[in-house]
Amino acid sequence: MTGIANRRHLLSGAGKALELARLDNQPYSVAVLDIDHFKSINDQYGHASGDIALQRMTQFITAALPAEALFGRMGGEEFAITLPGYGLNEAHALIDNIRQGLAAQAIQIDSYTLHITFSAGVAERKRHSNQLSELLKIADHAMYQAKHNGRNRVESAFQAPDSAG
Repeated sequence: MTGIANRRHLLSGAGKALELARLDNQPYSVAVLDIDHFKSINDQYGHASGDIALQRMTQFITAALPAEALFGRMGGEEFAITLPGYGLNEAHALIDNIRQGLAAQAIQIDSYTLHITFSAGVAERKRHSNQLSELLKIADHAMYQAKHNGRNRVESAFQAPDSAG
């Protein structure tokens, strides 16, 4: 429906790219993002409009990503982006620029206009883990921090959640 990778394809491609980054000792970041208040879009405008909103959002993000990125839907309104060659600060800046650009877009669906925002968390291989599942978990934890801190923002994971004390 969205034209981007599904969970299985994303995890397969991301795992291979992460292993290459590890072998070459290159940076590799992962972002997990979740659309803010997506349920209210479906509830207020209907699921067909929610589907259109997802399609427009993924088109916008895809166009803004570098060619080496892999963008996929993890499920529902949660997505992941892998960024080979990007350290934590670079990845955070890129995702935040995309977030700001998307929030500024007026998405016209039928007779109403939507502004879609997302909350995101970013983790990086060299700081956090060489395991994709762990990187996704850490980025997901940072994404929940972004939601907790007010939504429509990006949070970087500076340490693994288990050692955050």
